[in-house]
Amino acid sequence: MEPIITISPNVLYKRLGEEVILINLETDRIFSLNQTGAKAWELIESTHSLDQVKKGLAEVYDVTPEVLESELVQILDSFTAEGFITIED
Repeated sequence: MEPIITISPNVLYKRLGEEVILINLETDRIFSLNQTGAKAWELIESTHSLDQVKKGLAEVYDVTPEVLESELVQILDSFTAEGFITIED
């Protein structure tokens, strides 16, 4: 079974130009995502599938699978640590 990503119900988000702003209402933490983070967030929102997020980013960014995996792990680790998402296997 593939991992499923769930956005916390305590998170609000809004696109402002090229970036996305995330607000965790429970912790009052605010994140401003760059273009790559914003694309990852939008894919999480629309698919909730780790595999689909990887595929979507691979279609947009011309990087090796290893670089993509590394960058995505960093993004997801940050989102999880801040309480924006949970990942279930």
